[in-house]
Amino acid sequence: MRRKIVLFPLLAVVLFLGACSVNIKEKQIPFPAKSFIKANFPEETIDSMHESLDKEYYVLLSSGVELEFNHKGVWTEISSNKNPLPQSITDELPDRMKEYISTNYPKSKLKKIEKTYPGSRSQGYRVRLTKASNIELSFNKKGELAMKDPSSVKLPKTVGTYIEKYFAGSELAFVEQDKGRNYRVYFSGGEQLVFTRKGVCEDMIAKKKGLPESVFELLPKKAVEYMQTNYPEPKLLRITKKSYGYKVRLGKPNEVNLSFSRVGTLVDDEFME
Repeated sequence: MRRKIVLFPLLAVVLFLGACSVNIKEKQIPFPAKSFIKANFPEETIDSMHESLDKEYYVLLSSGVELEFNHKGVWTEISSNKNPLPQSITDELPDRMKEYISTNYPKSKLKKIEKTYPGSRSQGYRVRLTKASNIELSFNKKGELAMKDPSSVKLPKTVGTYIEKYFAGSELAFVEQDKGRNYRVYFSGGEQLVFTRKGVCEDMIAKKKGLPESVFELLPKKAVEYMQTNYPEPKLLRITKKSYGYKVRLGKPNEVNLSFSRVGTLVDDEFME
């Protein structure tokens, strides 16, 4: 019984980026999800489908497009690393949002759309654009930019200290504060940091070039030693704090997601099969 209690938090976080899930067949996903795929990706075939413990559905299409649906079959995230998303999907977005993007980033198309607080009054959108900008932007439900100029936001002192220590060479681009008063800091180079209202960093995300090497010191020594031993010159793309410890994403040539306990012990390999 004790073993089950210890492992349960880990089992809740496996698919794609580590959440626990099971393979399913097409007939097992909700009808709205099947209809959405057929309407917007009529030429695609489904490579794989998974269902998480909390009844979320993840679909990988033949072109590499990744789709996420909630328990009702309503899409919550769409991502395409190779091609812009279909026009039929972008047409559903708020006009103000589309106008802002076309005016400020005329050479870019949408490659990722995520609904923030889906289904609630606070629902919004976080999008990533294709090159040449390759920037990530956040909008509220009306399509208004939810991000602010850094000079207009008073960040907690601990946030400023953290940025000066680990991201001294990076230029701040935007700051966003969510309904829980957490802060998401965007850098012009594409890096993102998420802080709690008290200024504690819980998530850091980078693009291809990776996070600064200095952030390795934020991880348990045992975890760093494991990565350096098993993955030559590991490049950190993401570090997320979890209840059990840390989730880490490594970039090319490794491209792997790893989970470590608070003391740095690898904890997810046997559940990733």
